[in-house]
Amino acid sequence: LLGKFELMGIPPAARGIPRIVVKFDVDANGILNCTAKDESTGKSTNITIRNEKGRLSKLEIERMINDAEKFKEEDETARHRVHSRNTLESYLYNVSSVVNDYSEKFNDKDKQTIDQILKDKLYWIKNNQNVNSEIYESTYKEVELVVGPIMQKLYQNSNGNGVSGPKIEEVN
Repeated sequence: LLGKFELMGIPPAARGIPRIVVKFDVDANGILNCTAKDESTGKSTNITIRNEKGRLSKLEIERMINDAEKFKEEDETARHRVHSRNTLESYLYNVSSVVNDYSEKFNDKDKQTIDQILKDKLYWIKNNQNVNSEIYESTYKEVELVVGPIMQKLYQNSNGNGVSGPKIEEVN
């Protein structure tokens, strides 16, 4: 264990809502700087790990830089995969939140359709953590094709019922 730090004070939120940015940086002297920041609150913490037992040689530093370049594409692919998975997962949780908040506005068939697709896709994500980003993106589009028209219908029905704002009589 090189070191430990904690980012405290993250407010409770639904899964996928908090956005924590973590940055790692190794300088030419072999000193590791790690920073974590909560984007919503602005709170951050960092730690610096020094190589007290002996410095890295120039050859070791060069090798590390070459390795970083070599794995850059793999890292970018992994980052894109995680972003695609998180986008799909966030969309599913947002849909779930809308269904829970407005359940009385959905007819039984639409609610059952959405509940089933949410259940199926969340289970699928849980068991397919490392598929490529294109599969996550196509799954997102698949869900959107089913859920989108139902949500549009909800929005149109809500708009027609004047749910979104005060009536003129209420203002006077």
